[in-house]
Amino acid sequence: MTEEEIKKSIDKHSVKPLIFVVIMMLLIALLNNYLLEDDPLSPNLLIFGALAAGIHIFKNVLCDVLVTKSAQNGSEYANFSIKIQREDVDAIFTLDEFARIFDEEALTHIDTHATPEIFERFLGKSYQQSEAPYVCYFYDSDYRGRALPRYQDESGEVCEVIELLSPDEKFAINIEIWDGGETDVSLTMCRPLSDIVDLFPGANS
Repeated sequence: MTEEEIKKSIDKHSVKPLIFVVIMMLLIALLNNYLLEDDPLSPNLLIFGALAAGIHIFKNVLCDVLVTKSAQNGSEYANFSIKIQREDVDAIFTLDEFARIFDEEALTHIDTHATPEIFERFLGKSYQQSEAPYVCYFYDSDYRGRALPRYQDESGEVCEVIELLSPDEKFAINIEIWDGGETDVSLTMCRPLSDIVDLFPGANS
């Protein structure tokens, strides 16, 4: 997600919380000045309201930046991904084992040989290639509210994608092969979207 997209996400999710805080300020001022002059409301209410609004904005922007929503059995899930380097691939799978993904014509099955502590929450015990490689396009622009181009043009970068899933579909390996041969490998874990709500419940929970 680009810096401009993050700014737009913040702007999009800030409107309602800011309106809520302003209304709360006016309401507290009105009550204190006209109805509760002898026993005014504590300013802590406004502080708590502002904190709740800030958490609400942070939670929603976090979803836009880090999370891809997916639907499974009628429930929403969040895909959290972390990019790994060549030496990490070698430590987790070995390079020879990982190379089979690119060499074999059939859909590949690979096992996790080691689980480094830093990646343990992102790793399954084994993975199966879910489908043949497919082509996608990356556009460094905000297409919300407008249709994506139907055909490749100069504004889009083409890459080939390979995906492998764990048997329980809670973990995945995503491989992106870009023009020129540059390859990005990411580990993904799939969690219920309610995990974010549990961490940042917001004012209405």
